Amino acid sequence: MLSNHISRRLAQQIVDTVKDTCTYDANYISPDGIIYASTDAKRVGTYHEIGHTVAKEGTAIEVTEENVFYGTHCGVNLPFTYHGKLIAVIGITGAPEKVRRYAYLAQRITTLILREQELEAKAHTERTHTRYIAQSLLHGPLPAHEFLVAYIRLSLTEPYRCLLIELNHHYNPANLSMIEQRVYAAFKQTGTVFYLAEYPNHYILLSEESRYQTWHRALKKLAQENKGIIRLAIGTPHQLEQVRQSYEEALIVLQSLPAALAVGRYETLTLELLIGSLSESQRRCYLTNTVANLREKERRYLMAYFEHNLSLQGAAASLFIHKNTLTYHLQKIKNATGYDPHRFKDAVALYLGCKIAADRKRQ
Repeated sequence: MLSNHISRRLAQQIVDTVKDTCTYDANYISPDGIIYASTDAKRVGTYHEIGHTVAKEGTAIEVTEENVFYGTHCGVNLPFTYHGKLIAVIGITGAPEKVRRYAYLAQRITTLILREQELEAKAHTERTHTRYIAQSLLHGPLPAHEFLVAYIRLSLTEPYRCLLIELNHHYNPANLSMIEQRVYAAFKQTGTVFYLAEYPNHYILLSEESRYQTWHRALKKLAQENKGIIRLAIGTPHQLEQVRQSYEEALIVLQSLPAALAVGRYETLTLELLIGSLSESQRRCYLTNTVANLREKERRYLMAYFEHNLSLQGAAASLFIHKNTLTYHLQKIKNATGYDPHRFKDAVALYLGCKIAADRKRQ
């Protein structure tokens, strides 16, 4: 509920809106009779005797003569209550017979402005609570079971998925806010309130599995339409209190997602899952034993060869080089690494090395 104290900015907004509506000067008078805000700037901070009387008696008073009462002009002064409490006195300056009809309108305007302010404050509080819950579920410590039940009013037995969107660090900062707005708009369309941004470039959504087929199509479309800017990773469903595991799965998907893809699901990972689960020291060790000494061009030749199912002709065509040229480079790679790209087991070892190198470069 809004407190009795209204900021000067909000009080000024109220009197400005009243004057914009009726063209007469308006005053926002505190219960102690001091003019707190006014469309007549020189009256701010002065004492308004009738305003003070209205606040004490709780009834409207019309003033028909100038300066009969201290600090008072002709006009209508009426008490304003909100949630059953006197908040202020609203005064409209002018001949009572002319401004009287605006008295009720001034009350309505004030009510609407305060209600809007109250709703904004409530929404901010709810958003703060929601962010706290989401962060606690993802990073710990977990909120009390009773708090989750009482606050979110959702089933704790239904599984949830974590969706993680990553924005490209190198994307034009001038257009970043536009992309962020698209992400938030897509999140709101899912119907869940559990989404948050994490510095510097992650946007996280938690949603019930029952909504998955609805929201994942819209977000997949968003990622594909902004390929190269947005990458989307989806974890597997888990109970709400174990949804951190879905978040960690989504992080692995991001680490493993090929540059050519905008969307990845944990369920579809194969070798990428193995790579994503390796520690940094294990990755360095694996690179040292496989492709660490290869140039970027040689790793690119290898990946083209693998992506074309070990077809020399297909890979050479995609690289715009002759097949014999590719054969020459593959032989050089064999000599440098000790792994033969034409042999299945060796090809797997080189493929994993190239994937790890690509992931490290992307990070």
